[in-house]
Amino acid sequence: MADTRMLRDPEPLLQHIASNNGPSIYVLCDFHPYLENEPTVIRYLKDIALDHESLAAKAVAGY
Repeated sequence: MADTRMLRDPEPLLQHIASNNGPSIYVLCDFHPYLENEPTVIRYLKDIALDHESLAAKAVAGY
């Protein structure tokens, strides 16, 4: 289990999602502020979504 304090920042959170090997569902409530003018975060989220077949974890962003 990841340290929840570390998961408050978007990049460590997305790293955790990408590295999770077990079946999971992540709901990223109020994540939209991290998508504004943050190309690294946007790219990481896209990479996770595009690699969904090889990743057991799924990310769902919500407002």
